[in-house]
Amino acid sequence: MTAGVPGSRPRLLFLPRCGSHGIGEYVRCLTLAQGFRARHPGARIAFAVRESLPRLPGDDFERLALPRDAAQRARLSEILAALRPHLVVANNRGRQRELEEARARGAGVVAIFSTGRRSRAQRLDVLRSIDQLWIAPGEGRGGARPPSRLARLIAGRPHCEIVETLHPLPDAARAARWRRVHGLESLPYVLFAAGGGGWQLGGRPAVEIFAEAAERVARAGLRAVLVAGPLYRGADSTSSGVTALREIEPAAMVDLVSGAEVVVCAGGGLLGWVLSLARPCVTTPMPCEDQRQRTAACRARGTARVVEPSAEALAGEALSLWRDAGRRAELARRVAESGPRNALPRCIELLEGLVRERLRAAQGVSSRGSDQPPMASDAPAGSEAAVEISSTTSRPA
Repeated sequence: MTAGVPGSRPRLLFLPRCGSHGIGEYVRCLTLAQGFRARHPGARIAFAVRESLPRLPGDDFERLALPRDAAQRARLSEILAALRPHLVVANNRGRQRELEEARARGAGVVAIFSTGRRSRAQRLDVLRSIDQLWIAPGEGRGGARPPSRLARLIAGRPHCEIVETLHPLPDAARAARWRRVHGLESLPYVLFAAGGGGWQLGGRPAVEIFAEAAERVARAGLRAVLVAGPLYRGADSTSSGVTALREIEPAAMVDLVSGAEVVVCAGGGLLGWVLSLARPCVTTPMPCEDQRQRTAACRARGTARVVEPSAEALAGEALSLWRDAGRRAELARRVAESGPRNALPRCIELLEGLVRERLRAAQGVSSRGSDQPPMASDAPAGSEAAVEISSTTSRPA
């Protein structure tokens, strides 16, 4: 291999920007990283995050500390120079100079944004600095607000993709093993999850309100499972009939959701997972605009039961759904008609395409020279990771 010219080992850098209340951006990036590595085990994948961000089970990726102060830009420049990534994926990190520098150093740049009125996804300077814009509305395609065609034309035509929701693929055998480990294989249960664990409702941790709701369901004779989230700093629930988990990896959350009779969750990214997996859902928004928008969309479409943020309301609606198979079937029908679709296969395909372009450029390989890309899947033939991913489950805007 010629000195200074990268080989065929892909290098990816993820830049999730999470607040103090939730970890949705990190979970989205972790899901992408795990999906990419499943097809390319030799890839070097790193995360540049603040040191206080918790590490979920299953996250064994390289971590590079990124401060949240005036030294941030200089530190990111050091990381880009040292890692020389083929691809940078930024989730809600929209500082135009950072994106521009990554691209100037030869990396493909994907920016993932929600699309509120003040979203950086609408800014021309950001659009000019990226190769692809992924819009994550959370409540389905109807909630997306992509930049205008004129803005994209002026910015150089960056590809725009609507990512309705993004989660690990379900796996029935894996789910059965996981539920067996936790004693849930033969018991119907209601799942309670308030998100990352950092939200407050009325001056009280949201997790504790969800825990109280789980206890009410358990007292009614139905098994309850509570996922507190890694940002919760209180004590674990010790109530009889409640299986309390502090934090779990994304695939395990999919397993829990897919087996639940009813899911009670906040209005963050997990709500999209629940709807994509077609589970009956009770939801309440945390005090932020995007969650209020998501839950309002669910109420309007009838795809989830939206209630006030109290233990009584959450437990009451969960038990009501559990006792009424007809209402659960009606929710499932409406979700099938208008609920979000999992975009993970399509997104991995898009990442692979960008990495191939950068590898070709680095190796001096003309795209006209061969029909075979220089980066074939490293997954063993016939393995789950080698499953064909050409299906389009997200949609170009």
